[in-house]
Amino acid sequence: MIFLREPSASEKEDEPQVPLEKEDDPPDVKNIVRIVGKKVGKAAVYGFSYFMNGVGLYFTFGILLNVFGYAYEFSFKDGYKIDTIQNKRIERQFERESRRYEIERNDRLSQSSIGIVVNRLDSSETVLELAESTK
Repeated sequence: MIFLREPSASEKEDEPQVPLEKEDDPPDVKNIVRIVGKKVGKAAVYGFSYFMNGVGLYFTFGILLNVFGYAYEFSFKDGYKIDTIQNKRIERQFERESRRYEIERNDRLSQSSIGIVVNRLDSSETVLELAESTK
């Protein structure tokens, strides 16, 4: 009942009097900038709020998956992959070993190519020595 009653005359006197603008007057630029700024600010706050709620849900879902024994990963190429933690561990171990074997292979190739160059240099020196000794 309190909210439905009309304000009394004494309450109306306490309110600040706002001068009525004529329809011919141009709108106040400061007022328009203030109103637009408030709307943009609210949109930014709400947008950031929705974004952070989405991020929170993403990590909450990830933690729940981990608690129930599943692992997940995301890539733009393959999208989401959800598998058991044990299978993910085995897959990562294979990837590490593959990288290690590839590095060892590249090291051996580079060492063998250096060895070939050194052997060629040695053989060219012996050819020069033989050529000088025959003269």
